[in-house]
Amino acid sequence: MPQFVISHRRAGHTQPSDQQRALDAFHDALDQVLPTHAELVHADRSATSGPARHVALFNGQAGALAALAQHPDLILEPVIQHHIGRARQADTGHVNSQVNQVPGNDNTLEIRVFDEQHRPRPDIDVIADYGHGRNRKQSMVITDASGAARISQCMEAPIHELAVAPAHQWWPMVFEAPADAISLQLMPLPDAQQHLGWWHKHSGIDRWHEDRGQGVRIGVIDSGLGAHSALGGIHDLGSLIDCTQDPDGGQDARGHGTHVCGAIAARPDSTGQFGGTAPAAAVYSIRVVGNSGSAHQADIALAIHQLVHEQRCHLINLSLGTTQRSELVADAVRDARATGCLVISASGNGNDAVEYPAALQECVAVGALGLDGWGPSGSLAAHRRPDSASRRAKPWFIANFSSHGPGLNAVAAGVGIISTVPGNHYAAYSGTSMAAPQLTGLLAAALHQHPILKASGVARSSGMAQLLDQYLVDLGLDRTLQGMGRISLDPS
Repeated sequence: MPQFVISHRRAGHTQPSDQQRALDAFHDALDQVLPTHAELVHADRSATSGPARHVALFNGQAGALAALAQHPDLILEPVIQHHIGRARQADTGHVNSQVNQVPGNDNTLEIRVFDEQHRPRPDIDVIADYGHGRNRKQSMVITDASGAARISQCMEAPIHELAVAPAHQWWPMVFEAPADAISLQLMPLPDAQQHLGWWHKHSGIDRWHEDRGQGVRIGVIDSGLGAHSALGGIHDLGSLIDCTQDPDGGQDARGHGTHVCGAIAARPDSTGQFGGTAPAAAVYSIRVVGNSGSAHQADIALAIHQLVHEQRCHLINLSLGTTQRSELVADAVRDARATGCLVISASGNGNDAVEYPAALQECVAVGALGLDGWGPSGSLAAHRRPDSASRRAKPWFIANFSSHGPGLNAVAAGVGIISTVPGNHYAAYSGTSMAAPQLTGLLAAALHQHPILKASGVARSSGMAQLLDQYLVDLGLDRTLQGMGRISLDPS
């Protein structure tokens, strides 16, 4: 039976009487309609009045719920999954994880992986893409104790790309249409230069300052926060999974959220570590991504509400997306904007139309920018340079995976970004998921001691959006590819 989510509208309901009317409609639906026509999975109705966001998950049939769907104060829609992922992963998030090795035969490809001392490396992800575009399939295996992995060469289509993706420490590498056995010696990631990477230096940050971004409050809605010595200042608010808050559930099992948080606010504690672009900002992390690698709109909306109304965030980073529009997420984003919070979102890794929520008018949609010469030959970072000259403006390029279109607002560094991952490690990721926190952190740096922070409501969020426009540099490319340009604290 299909699963649905129901909530009450908040955006535009500025009067307490309007909020109460919508909340009453929500409770009436739960008490009178859903018990007859649906099977309740979870209902968040911890309070009967006030400014809280309330949601419910249930199983039902759309036809029996038509009246609720038409109610002006309610939002009812099928559950919509929003996915995270680096550019090497399928943007749909569907990965067939195969921990056990594929039996060796004529239809398998063998890969052997060694470190720089030529020692076999176990536990390395090997990911095969079959076919092209959004409908491509993926399969993953993990190298064994001898550094070996076998993966099927045939899954409805030949292998288009094969990525060898260490969890940290080394560059992810890629092979196009491999046909023969592969033996790969991994290359270590470089150290930072005084805690800076190219994404700092080419964005107007030429020296490390620990107080950059001070006074700005940033929410990160992602896969959580992992243990890392450079992230001791991040506030872990736990998890929101299936509308259930767990203050102890914020641990990041995927690395994505930890990477995003570090890109914004990492505070290095030793030489060679990469820092964030706004290390003094107050960052609040909420995990909404479950074990499947996706999050639905009810949890995202609840997280936005909490960060806006309880933590009073100025900015929210959303490095997740979907091709389907959610009215619930749209309502939460509109409510955030009206309250004075600007939501910044990744445009997507499908090299097609801007995904949601980035495509919402109230969001800042961010595409991924790369730098010529960054990343060794054969690395995924080097592989993200596009073939088309229309996407290149030396030394820059729009990454070949970056989703684009009329809804794109800006681009930021998103190729080969080295940031924190759980276990006190660093890893190089590529994706618009990495570009969004670059823009978030740089905007926070621009907002440091800015008078607009003292404003409230739309005046503050619109003022921050206008300030962002002043820090965007035109690359001379089509606006659908670059928006208004790349962000730089030195736009001259």
